[in-house]
Amino acid sequence: MTPPDLPLALRLPPPPWQGLALWVLLPVSAIAVLLWVAFGVDALTTGPVVAAVIVAAVLCLLVASVRYNRATISDGKLHLVAGLLFRRHVPLADIDFDRIEIIYEPRSVRQWLGIRVLGASFPGFYAGWFRHRGRWVFALALSAAPALHLPVRGRADIVIAVASPQDALAKLRNSAGA
Repeated sequence: MTPPDLPLALRLPPPPWQGLALWVLLPVSAIAVLLWVAFGVDALTTGPVVAAVIVAAVLCLLVASVRYNRATISDGKLHLVAGLLFRRHVPLADIDFDRIEIIYEPRSVRQWLGIRVLGASFPGFYAGWFRHRGRWVFALALSAAPALHLPVRGRADIVIAVASPQDALAKLRNSAGA
């Protein structure tokens, strides 16, 4: 049993494209920055070069933010961090454990999310706030991994991708005492 003062982490799967992005985008953007420093701002005054540097920098920031996805349980709450932009803290007592669903089908994850309102989505990765059938949904999900749909009483539901849904559900139930 974990002592109550230590956070209990849920294992989240990495996005399938994360390795490619780190091995391609980061070196390309590093080379662009080095060229910029070596040859000065005048070398980057042409439109395509400036656009390429901006796109590479934005993609690097987005890829780096995906590395900071976290789901922990501590102090009777589920703490979710989706990238560097979105955070959510939900008391475990507010989660309706009788209605939790495990989403195994990759296409179903996108259907559970509905319309993106304030969030980020890359191919296969969803983070932030969505609107589904008149309810708010906070998502930290991948389309290639199983996910848990956690209905929350009186608040926005949660869809979270986990490496092992049964283990994550057991950790949630044990922590909540349900």
